[in-house]
Amino acid sequence: MAKDPDNLGGGLTRATDPDTSHDAADRVPSKIIFGEIEALLKRGGRALVVNEISRYLDRHQWSISPRMVQMEEVGTVVRDGTRYALNSNNLMTRQTIWRIRQDGEAFTRPPKRRKTPCQWVQADDGPWATACGNLFTIPSGRPAEHRMAFCCGCGKPLRDIPPEPRRRRRTKAEMVAARLPPGELPDWLR
Repeated sequence: MAKDPDNLGGGLTRATDPDTSHDAADRVPSKIIFGEIEALLKRGGRALVVNEISRYLDRHQWSISPRMVQMEEVGTVVRDGTRYALNSNNLMTRQTIWRIRQDGEAFTRPPKRRKTPCQWVQADDGPWATACGNLFTIPSGRPAEHRMAFCCGCGKPLRDIPPEPRRRRRTKAEMVAARLPPGELPDWLR
């Protein structure tokens, strides 16, 4: 059974966001935005990408994009492939095409999307190299110790991989002892 569209919340926030973000999200007119998107897609009779929807409605894409996923979860809209379109920075990017679910069209719950984490790796107490191609310096410790949960470069969940401990160089005596059968140490090693 699909969620009731009337019970979808106001603005979207994370539990870790400050109170000011929660207060601002409570003032977002989500039901109005849902209604505007639905009316536009029905009226136009064609599928649109988020940037086109935001231009037609004269709302920022950040107000539209998360609503599309919520509308998909309740069965109002469906993904209809992808195409290249101008993003808000006037760059051509591949974007999801959204359309109204037709009467009688089967409603299938969209699969849960799991974001693959951005792995951060540190080598020899230097900067942290990220999977998204950035370098970040942390004064001390690991990102997790500073309560960093998301990558500063790509926004994905962060997974830090601690550096491997440096191996202590073996002494000449330890190298010789490693080659001898157990229990047979030369006098000079005893």
